[in-house]
Amino acid sequence: MVNMEVWIPPQQDTSPLLSKYDVKECGSIAPPGHFGWFVPETLIRPDDNWLIFSKLETASRFAVDEAYLPIVKKFMINTQTEEYYCHEAFCQHGMYIPEQCHGQGQQRSPNCALLLAEYSDVTRFIKEHIDQMKLYVKVVWVGPNLKHLIKYLTKEYEHMLAQNSSASIENRY
Repeated sequence: MVNMEVWIPPQQDTSPLLSKYDVKECGSIAPPGHFGWFVPETLIRPDDNWLIFSKLETASRFAVDEAYLPIVKKFMINTQTEEYYCHEAFCQHGMYIPEQCHGQGQQRSPNCALLLAEYSDVTRFIKEHIDQMKLYVKVVWVGPNLKHLIKYLTKEYEHMLAQNSSASIENRY
């Protein structure tokens, strides 16, 4: 019998199980984890999928407001080394901005979505995905600040959405 769908906790020592139950270890069938783009549940719509980032109109829902951009930029720099977390050649001041997000011939640059990532040495492939699919997504690498920044921004945007909902309901009456 083979069951390749069982996830074993990383701290589990499988050695005793292998000899006791005549189980043969054949190696992993996939990497020990996977990468994904995650959107806080409160900010998504039922029909959202990756295609929302292929159109500027829908990707702009995930743009970071000018009021919050300085806060994000603060977290892009390692406070101990005073360097950006992204050291890749494609990063400009710790951020990757694809061609379609530059404002060529426009007053202001397009309002592209902003993807927050941890370390560029692990997630540099994101740039290739964005370029290949011509997504309207900029990327910032914030190192160990990712979890804190996501919590903070999610709370702020949820608050903003709640205020906008209240205002639109009041305007109806």
